[in-house]
Amino acid sequence: MTRKDVATDDGRWRAVIGNDTAADGRFIYAVRTTGIYCRPSCRSRPPRRGNVAYFDTPADAEAAGFRPCKRCRPAGGADPASGALVAACRVLEQAEREPALEELAGRVGLTPARLRRLFQARLGITPKGYAKALKARRLAQRLKAGAMVTEALYEAGYGAPSRAYEAVAQRLGMTPTVYAGGGQGESIRYAVVPCALGRLLVAVTERGLCAVALGAGDAEVAACLRARFPKAVLTEDRAGLAAMVRAVAARATVPRAGP
Repeated sequence: MTRKDVATDDGRWRAVIGNDTAADGRFIYAVRTTGIYCRPSCRSRPPRRGNVAYFDTPADAEAAGFRPCKRCRPAGGADPASGALVAACRVLEQAEREPALEELAGRVGLTPARLRRLFQARLGITPKGYAKALKARRLAQRLKAGAMVTEALYEAGYGAPSRAYEAVAQRLGMTPTVYAGGGQGESIRYAVVPCALGRLLVAVTERGLCAVALGAGDAEVAACLRARFPKAVLTEDRAGLAAMVRAVAARATVPRAGP
């Protein structure tokens, strides 16, 4: 959801009835019949539209005589949904084995469906996808530290290397052996474009995405890529990677204000 989406009463109402977590921090709504104000994502019973008033901040709602909801706590303190999401990410980051969705949801006090929606709304990925990304990152770190490929696969949390090898290659954009060797013999295309956080570099091989980097300038992010893959052939291809770069840049947004 964009800021324009909640600039009108119609957009705000859609966010309220949809319990849209992306709208939290952009406005709050109050219910005249109860005297309570809430976050857009509050899971309380949906109000009648005619009884709803919108405010930019909790202070504005309280000045109008409304009191904060005890369920979603819009006046301050941690956003319950954000707290649960952070807790779930920490569980996945620290787990020796990937927990099932039901187990993960139970540990953070949400239903599996609610947790999946929260991940997709806030991070654009499922809990399983987040866990896979963590394993790929751990593997890349161990390979760069000089670990043997089989050892690195086990340490990163993969099962039998023979079954994991091809799947891992898709995530790294090359085989683990080539990755550990600095991209020896690999051809990598890359593009650098402006984004909300600075300069964004996206690099790919024939297998897929192999690197994303953010920095203050083109030279900085290009140097990052060369340092990661010193033995690969690097070719700038902004036109050929335009669609992929747009997709990645869309996720690289400045974090919104608010809880």
